[in-house]
Amino acid sequence: MGKLEKALLSHQKALEIQKHVLPPNHPDLAITYDNIGTVNRKMGNYPTALSFQQLALQINEKVLPSNHPDLALNYNNIATTYKSMGNQLEALSFLQKTRQIEEMILPSDSSTLAATYDNIGGIYQDMNQYENAAFFYEKALEINEKVLHSNHPELSITYSNIGNLTFYIFLVTSSRFRRQVKYLLLKKCWLPIKCYCCKSNRNAIHPMVTISDASGIELVS
Repeated sequence: MGKLEKALLSHQKALEIQKHVLPPNHPDLAITYDNIGTVNRKMGNYPTALSFQQLALQINEKVLPSNHPDLALNYNNIATTYKSMGNQLEALSFLQKTRQIEEMILPSDSSTLAATYDNIGGIYQDMNQYENAAFFYEKALEINEKVLHSNHPELSITYSNIGNLTFYIFLVTSSRFRRQVKYLLLKKCWLPIKCYCCKSNRNAIHPMVTISDASGIELVS
């Protein structure tokens, strides 16, 4: 039996006991439901995960204030499951609920809030809504540059998200890029792409694109 299976079995045993000794709307039941949902999600059992996460949410929406941090966590966990299922619209809906609570109860420079902005940006990028994605990535970056050390991994992730988005927009939507590609395929030249990858100079030309042959392009760090 693997670690996830053992974890699931332990949570299920806890749930059996709690159902006998706790009232049906007890917050501890919500925690256990959410734990079972999380383990099932990590095991790839998304419908089962979602059903337990929704049970947790039903309890917390009844017994907790509407701006309670546990509700924000419930919404975030459900969003993660929907994203894993490929349902970006539902994921975005629940992430926005998480954001609304966190913006009410957390400091404006909270790293938790930055992570939520990053997640929302990722959903918008998956939905090809690039302006919205850039807006939330920039909000995450603004916080992370204030509160994180300059070489913190989370800051690196935010820079990468913005860099990838900027390059992808340029690659997919720029008619100028398409015209340049046709020219460079013949000339075997370098094509600089401006992006946000470099913290020291956001307008630095990095990465670069070289046309290796007529079959496509190659990213060069």
